[in-house]
Amino acid sequence: SMDWLNWNTAWWRGINYNCSKKKWRYTLWDCDATFHHYINYTSIPNTNANADPCDPESLNNPGGQGHVPILNALMTNPTFKQYYVMRYFDLLNSGLSCTRMVQILDSMTLKITPEMPRQITKWGGNMGQWQQNVLALKNFILQRCDSVLNGFNNCYNVTGPHKVVIKVMPVNSGLVTFNSLTLTAFPWTGNYPGTLPNLAKAIPNPNYCFTHWSANTSSITPNTSATSVSITLNAADTIIAHFAINQTLTPVPETATICSGKGVQLDVLDGFEYNWTPTVGLSCTTCSNPIASPIVSTVYTVGPSSCTSFKQITVTVIPSPTIQLTTATPTLCIGQTFTSQITATGAQTYTWSPTNTINFINPSMVIANPLVSTIYTVAGANISGTTTCIEQASISIIVAPQIVPVISPSVSICIGEKVNLTASGGSNYYWSPSEALNVTNLASVVSNPTSNIVYTVSIDKEGYCSNTATTAIIVNQFPKVNAGHDSTFNIDEQIFITANGTGTITWVAGEYISCKDCAQTQIQPKRDGCYVAEAVNEFGCKVKDEVCITVTNNWGLFIPNSFTPNGDGLNDKFLVYANSLLNYKIEIFDRWGKLLFTSDNIENSWDGTYKGQLCSLGVYTCKVNFKGVDGKDREKMGSISLIR
Repeated sequence: SMDWLNWNTAWWRGINYNCSKKKWRYTLWDCDATFHHYINYTSIPNTNANADPCDPESLNNPGGQGHVPILNALMTNPTFKQYYVMRYFDLLNSGLSCTRMVQILDSMTLKITPEMPRQITKWGGNMGQWQQNVLALKNFILQRCDSVLNGFNNCYNVTGPHKVVIKVMPVNSGLVTFNSLTLTAFPWTGNYPGTLPNLAKAIPNPNYCFTHWSANTSSITPNTSATSVSITLNAADTIIAHFAINQTLTPVPETATICSGKGVQLDVLDGFEYNWTPTVGLSCTTCSNPIASPIVSTVYTVGPSSCTSFKQITVTVIPSPTIQLTTATPTLCIGQTFTSQITATGAQTYTWSPTNTINFINPSMVIANPLVSTIYTVAGANISGTTTCIEQASISIIVAPQIVPVISPSVSICIGEKVNLTASGGSNYYWSPSEALNVTNLASVVSNPTSNIVYTVSIDKEGYCSNTATTAIIVNQFPKVNAGHDSTFNIDEQIFITANGTGTITWVAGEYISCKDCAQTQIQPKRDGCYVAEAVNEFGCKVKDEVCITVTNNWGLFIPNSFTPNGDGLNDKFLVYANSLLNYKIEIFDRWGKLLFTSDNIENSWDGTYKGQLCSLGVYTCKVNFKGVDGKDREKMGSISLIR
């Protein structure tokens, strides 16, 4: 109405204190300035069908009557705001719904239509124009219904609107108040915003009681068992108020006593709906005969939720024995330990079996002396009144034979070799010392010692009946061998190779060896090759070394091994014979390393003198450094016998 806030309004309240209308209330009449019709006396921002529902709150104080300031002040109160917004939606879903407004318009149109010709004759116009105005009213109603539902989102920070369906189960079992509406026909459907709560209350019909609410996505507080709740919609949802017929139950038994860990069947008669609380320890919570197995004494209540026709059954729990059997010697070794003390805890009384191999210290402690492995069983009991709770426990006393240890025999090895040592006769093995062992706690170990060592292994059976055994490893050193330096020889030379070392030396690889069992031997190779010398000592330890010989045709060099400087004209001078040499130098030393002769001319010879004096008879060393046509520098040594 466009003259709502400064015209046609009033405040009223009842003055009879015995009646319910004592609060101030609001009156609005003469609503002709509506449907975007007549004069906008109040200066409302938008009088079209799509106007925001909160537009009046933006007005200052039209008419000076305080309507808008009072409304805005009340809207700061959450309770009033909830009621104001939800009352708006209650009306949109009931008296001011599109369906009802159009029905009212159609019924009025039906009554007015026969009168319209007379009105047109008196006041003018035509029937078509009147029908067009009626259609404009209907379109305004339909457009306003759509826009006002969605307009609340921007006005009051809500979501939706969401479709909500409200039901009661079973049918005709009760009523539901929803905000300001009292719903009596179900299912009932409406559209309401999210974020703000809807206030709902379940009202049972006679002979029914309320049990609980259910919903798919909505939030229900304080809980679903409360009669009056706040329901906040998060999406389209179906809200159901559940009721049950009042019933008279007969519990059988009314009290029961059980041992902890056991159960008892509870029965209730003459009912058809059962909700047991608490639920802990029950095999089912909605049947008439659950098995109750509580851990502690518990009073169970059964009946429909929120109904007064409930009954209680008390289940008293007596602690069952918790038997613990302990012994320090669960294994007895033949020839070592003979008795085992067994202690029982966790019960009031104890009964032992078998009894023929035990001596009683007291009812909870015995001395066992079995000849063979035996299982001892004790039955412990807790007694309360006429109820006895019994539990059993058993313990095995093993009588084990003595360990007969078996270990690998002592062994002799070469240094660097590994030895597998094994032991048997038990279940646990402990080797010492740990030096050179890969592990120390297995039946089979690997040793890689660098010196002689004795190992001891301790063997037991599951930690009992231990015994020991020993074995030794003798570690032998390898012999030594040196096959000499790699050398290059011309193919026409005599070639000797010499191996030095300890033990027995043989040549085990190479071609054209004159004597394979000789440390020094001549070879006659036709091509490059390597020669392997092997030394073996008395312990069978072997070692090898390799020398490689290069054979060439790039030069020729011959060093004589003797000469006779006696003046007879025969072999009086020492001369090296060679060909195809680019460089040449000869040096001759006595046995103390003193240089006696040197020359870089291959035509120069040594006459067996040093500084004009004859040298003594004996063996002298000759060293020749030369370069062949292949351009490689080489060195060759020889021994010279000076004879007269």
